[in-house]
Amino acid sequence: MNIKLIVRRLIFPIFGALLLASCGSDVFPSGDDAYCDEDWGTCYAFFENKIAMEKDNKWGYVDQEGEAVIDFEFDDAAAFAHGVAIVKIGTKENIINSKGETLITGGYDRIMRDVDEAIMLYKTSAGYGLLSESGDEITEDIYFDVVGQFVDGLLAVSVGAGDTYGYVNPSGDVVISTTYQEAYPFTSGLGLVKVGGRYGFVDQDGDFVIDATYLDAWSFDAFDRAIVQNLDETFSLINKQGVALIEEAADIYGEGPLYEVEDQTGDLYLYRADGTKFQPQMYTYINVYNEYLANVEWDEGLDSFDETILFNPDGTINQSVPYANSNYIVSGDKKTYLIDDSNQLQLYSYDLDFMVNGDGVHMISDTLVVVEDGEKVGAYTLEANPEIAIPFIYDNLLPMADDYIFAEQDGFMGVLTNDGDIIVPFEYDMFNFLPNI
Repeated sequence: MNIKLIVRRLIFPIFGALLLASCGSDVFPSGDDAYCDEDWGTCYAFFENKIAMEKDNKWGYVDQEGEAVIDFEFDDAAAFAHGVAIVKIGTKENIINSKGETLITGGYDRIMRDVDEAIMLYKTSAGYGLLSESGDEITEDIYFDVVGQFVDGLLAVSVGAGDTYGYVNPSGDVVISTTYQEAYPFTSGLGLVKVGGRYGFVDQDGDFVIDATYLDAWSFDAFDRAIVQNLDETFSLINKQGVALIEEAADIYGEGPLYEVEDQTGDLYLYRADGTKFQPQMYTYINVYNEYLANVEWDEGLDSFDETILFNPDGTINQSVPYANSNYIVSGDKKTYLIDDSNQLQLYSYDLDFMVNGDGVHMISDTLVVVEDGEKVGAYTLEANPEIAIPFIYDNLLPMADDYIFAEQDGFMGVLTNDGDIIVPFEYDMFNFLPNI
């Protein structure tokens, strides 16, 4: 299978260092209230009328009038939620209230929060423990390892030397005994575990719904499907009852609604989540980018095709662009846009096609299209006949769901309104709208 390189611009295309460092951290965050995990509609510049900003190597908080409301005295800082925020002082992390007062004596090596569960996780040299948002220890640092975050009120943890895993509730009570070799966050109401060298799925009582009979397995996706590897090393796509909808495949990739399936002869096909073929076409290469958007190659006689295709859900083609001229972006409301950059920038979606001038699209929010023109970044209105909404005088723009825009100009960060008015001046080094450092 050939390997391609493509710049894939997704929901977080700019200010990547901050986002990757924060979103990709150990365990938390996730969920609707955890700020920008999957739902851009939860991503605000200002939480509780404050945003964490860095200036002269120190962090503090600025309000919506651009005024400093908590002094710049921290070595790192995260967004507020439920009246508290995580900050770093020296080498330790702590919790502060809205007055900037620390709530923990000394602090911990690391603090990570789950905003949905209103709970935090702390780390010491001995291990992990659970912490309330007011800084009170729910458990001692008794967990050797923690996997993912709370889902369905359960958190996968290990004890001892980290060789046995189970699940605890937000009170720290063991709900599913720590007897598994591996355990992963619940998906679709089931937890993926490993026992006796095999993988299976348990319910919230710890009872096996799908027996541990697989060489390998992946958690269920949003379409209630999981990819598993059988004892004969073939792959299957199963539903929540353990029924194989696709069987005896040489390999399966994907998270739905489309899956790339390689049969025993090496041929590649696109399949639906119900186990039926999405198209009869046999491909020589498939890379599903998002939902019904994929880059595919196939041969017909003497001709070879290499296209990026936005399919309709029924398998017909909505738009097709040669791979060499194609790019794509997922907007803030999760709509997929196929981009043809062969002549200006032509964007196609299911309900809106439009063209903008520029070299690349950085992001699409609910109302704006952020575009780079080769030298600077500006924004167009999101409509069939776009107009310039933010002039092309910035180095970067990041629209947020509360109608504010993080902007970079000459190496400094500030905040704009959606109309382009400056409310936080360009005098800051960095910002953090996420709940974790």
